[in-house]
Amino acid sequence: GMVARLAFARSFIHDPDVILIDEALAPGDERFRRRALEFLLAKRDEGKTFMVATHDRNIAERICDVIGFMNRGVIVEEAEPSSRPTEAAGSKMEITEVKLLDPATLKEVSSVKAGSLLIRVVCRANSRVESPVVGIRITDAAGSIVYGTNTWRKSIHLPPLSSGDILIVDFKQKLPLNSGFYHVTVAAHTPGSAEVFDWRERALSFRVTPTDSSSDGMLLAETEISYRVV
Repeated sequence: GMVARLAFARSFIHDPDVILIDEALAPGDERFRRRALEFLLAKRDEGKTFMVATHDRNIAERICDVIGFMNRGVIVEEAEPSSRPTEAAGSKMEITEVKLLDPATLKEVSSVKAGSLLIRVVCRANSRVESPVVGIRITDAAGSIVYGTNTWRKSIHLPPLSSGDILIVDFKQKLPLNSGFYHVTVAAHTPGSAEVFDWRERALSFRVTPTDSSSDGMLLAETEISYRVV
């Protein structure tokens, strides 16, 4: 973490007009990432030019005016922030549906209560895919990441797909989210994200209905409060 901070600080000693950033914020802790992002936004407002290489679209959305999606070193699509690529990296595999389901009834819903939620991602293979991976990322209304994972990181090894196969992946989460609006971004890729087949930014939005008015923040935590007077 300290090495990342030092490298970041050294990059701005001479106040450059053009700044190249290659996953510069990834190694740092949350406090460093937040302060570094605020610093970069201030530099952008001063008229500095950024070229950013990152797997975190949330960072690109906040810093950049144009986002390019790359596959094997080639830009396959450009988009403005908050727009969705049609096919992030070709057509081997595409995401066709993203739904929020009631875990008990499996009916599609648009709001849930704090606790469990079920996100269903449906993909279609357009050609042979040897090692498919499907992942989700949940963000709050401000774009802060609440939770993210994928099948590969959870040691779920999906089978190879042939052209025309339909893959349905259910993510059942136990997230004690506080009331508010949340967004789900989904992706289909290979292990390690070496090749991204499809990426749908904010493919799904949902609301968590109020359950507790005695706390603030994104998470509902079980809290015990004790006191004494001495």
